[in-house]
Amino acid sequence: VVGAGGRLRGGRAQWVARAARGTRPGASPASVAGSGTPPATVTAVSCDIQVTKSASQAQVCTGSATKVTYTFHVSNPGDVALTNVTVTDDVLGDLTAAFVAANGGSSTLAVGADIQFTADHNTSVTTTNTVTATGDSPASSTVTATATATVTALRCVIQVTQSASQAPVCTGSDTNVTYTFPVSKPVARDLTKDT
Repeated sequence: VVGAGGRLRGGRAQWVARAARGTRPGASPASVAGSGTPPATVTAVSCDIQVTKSASQAQVCTGSATKVTYTFHVSNPGDVALTNVTVTDDVLGDLTAAFVAANGGSSTLAVGADIQFTADHNTSVTTTNTVTATGDSPASSTVTATATATVTALRCVIQVTQSASQAPVCTGSDTNVTYTFPVSKPVARDLTKDT
C-alpha cells in the first residue's frame, strides 16, 4: 500500500524517489532553497588601543641625574576588550607589570578603560623615548599604539666673584670696606645644538 501523495511507478513509490532527491510531492524549488541553513553573519567591530606619555619636566641640567617621572595612560576606545596587554619603553624597559598593577592585577583592558601609571628615570642627557602598548582582540588581531616624550638637557652655569672697595687698610683703623658680589644669571643652553 502506498501512502497519500505517492503512486507506484516501476515497482517503487514516486514519493520515496523524490524524498531521496530532497524534495516532496508538490514542493516548489523556492521552498526547497529556503529550507537550507541560513547564511553566517560576520560583524565588524572597532579594535583599538591608545597610549600617551608625559614627563614631569621638559628640561634638566646636564650631568645632574635629575629624577624625571613619566606618566602613562593606556586606554581602550574600541568596541571589544583587549587581552594580553603589554607596555614597553625603549629607555625605561618593560612596563607591563606597572600596567597590570594599576589595572587591578589584570592584563585585560576593558572597553572604555583608561589606566594610568608612572615610572621614574634619572636623566642627565637629552632623551627621547618611545612607549609601545599592544593588545590582542577577539578578532584574532593585534592592535598597537606608540607615544614619545622628550626631555632636553641644558648646560646650567652660575658664576660668582667678589671685590673689595679698597685693598690695603691701616692696622687698627677700623676702615669701612665694601664688598661687592656680582652673581651672574644661570645659563640654560640646549646641548643638542652645540658643535
